[in-house]
Amino acid sequence: MMYALYFGRLLTSGLPADMSRPAMFIAVGPPSFTALAFIGMAQDIIATKIFSTYQPLNGVVDQALIPDVLSLMALIMAIFLWV
Repeated sequence: MMYALYFGRLLTSGLPADMSRPAMFIAVGPPSFTALAFIGMAQDIIATKIFSTYQPLNGVVDQALIPDVLSLMALIMAIFLWV
C-alpha cells in the first residue's frame, strides 16, 4: 500500500529536487532486508537439517522435501517483495 502511494506521488509530481533524490532509496530498504531474511532462514533450515529430527508430520508423505519447499517459498516471497 505504501508503494502505491509512493509511486503515485512520483508519477504525478515527478522526481524530487536534486538534494532529496538519495532519500528515494530509503523505500527499498525494508523489503530488501525482509527478502534477504526469508532466504537466510530457508538456508539455515537446510544447513541445520531441522526437520530430520522431528516426529513425522501427519499428511506429509516425504519429510525430506520440507526444506526444499520452504526454500522455494522463500525465493518466491523474496522475488515478490523485490518486484
